[in-house]
Amino acid sequence: MAVYSPVSKDEVISLINQYDIGNLVSYEGILEGIENTNYKIQTTNNNYILTIFEKRVDPKDLPFFINLKNHLTEKKFFCPTPIKTKEGKNINLFKGKSCIFITFLKGSKVSKVLDLHCEEVGRALSLLHKNTSDFYQERINNMSHQKWQEIFDKSIKYSDNKYHLILKEIERELLFLKKSWPINLPKGIIHADVFQDNVFFKGNLFIIW
Repeated sequence: MAVYSPVSKDEVISLINQYDIGNLVSYEGILEGIENTNYKIQTTNNNYILTIFEKRVDPKDLPFFINLKNHLTEKKFFCPTPIKTKEGKNINLFKGKSCIFITFLKGSKVSKVLDLHCEEVGRALSLLHKNTSDFYQERINNMSHQKWQEIFDKSIKYSDNKYHLILKEIERELLFLKKSWPINLPKGIIHADVFQDNVFFKGNLFIIW
């Protein structure tokens, strides 16, 4: 369950009225995801996604992601597009939390991953890298190798950890990476959240979220 912030019908209507996206027809919570609250919003114009950013997301990071999506949209890259309010703002507020509306892209997860799916994901990610070569904003990856030790330390506290047989091996690898991590590597935009539950296809086309 990933709907952390309940939204009433009247509250959805109040939010929609701040945009030129038509009138509310229906809305429903989206259960996929773990960090933010997402709703699928159907209006008389089209379908949209309302995302309410929860505590883990730093509001200071949002302009980076909004500008990145706008940049990719201008490049004709297949990804959701942020919707501006009538006042021209991409980022809105709901009960003190940042929120955005983006376009809705039809797609679905695949239950059986085949070579062709992996190939399509790789192709789409290569286009992402190419299309962001001239995107000059930067953001530190806060889930990079510096964070792995902290995640590991939390994980080993669970007595029923099903990975207990490889914990020592992971610990040795983390120590090696800490000592051996290269410096001055090339930098660029990546999609750091690609996993099976977060990959959607339209036909054989991979959708970047």
